[in-house]
Amino acid sequence: METLALDGERFRAYQENITWFRANYEKLQKSHPNLFVAISKGRVIASNRSLEGLLAQLRKEHTDITTFAIEYVSTARAELLML
Repeated sequence: METLALDGERFRAYQENITWFRANYEKLQKSHPNLFVAISKGRVIASNRSLEGLLAQLRKEHTDITTFAIEYVSTARAELLML
């Protein structure tokens, strides 16, 4: 697996995309249920059922995907177990 270092500006862009993903998760559950999504500049730019498929699509269309938030949108209900 390739490891990439992000400069300050690109890291901030990545953080903004992750923040947008978290803030809009409930909406994404309705619009992109059980899909991997790529977020850039406050919008979903691509989605796919598989991570590999999403990455292949992104690499075809973009030269730099390091600032994108790439996450899975699950509709499964999370449960917390306290032991």
